[in-house]
Amino acid sequence: MLLDRGRLQEGDEALAGTRHAAVARLSAATAAESGVADGELLEVSGPSGAVRLPLRVTAELPDRVVWLPLNSVGGGVLSDTGTVPGRLVRIGPAAVDPAAAAAPAPAETPDSPDSSNPSEVRA
Repeated sequence: MLLDRGRLQEGDEALAGTRHAAVARLSAATAAESGVADGELLEVSGPSGAVRLPLRVTAELPDRVVWLPLNSVGGGVLSDTGTVPGRLVRIGPAAVDPAAAAAPAPAETPDSPDSSNPSEVRA
């Protein structure tokens, strides 16, 4: 069962305490392209900001796609990154210093990932 920071858990600390830690998921090929190993912090950037989550390499995930829990960190992935599922985002190793984070994604987002740019994947 996927539990996040949903409102139905408010006031039920026992249920909320059973949720799993939030992780980002990539295929092995995409993780290798992005230079992030299983368990390391992955940064996912959109037009409005970024989220940083530990990476779990997942065999069933297609290449050049990142899976993120929508309501498990910060204000939620949608508001923190400024993007929605299916849109392009940038991925890479999380900066040690959040102030030194990678440049934000360009304002104009193309329809498909640039195969020459391993940091560009579909959310």
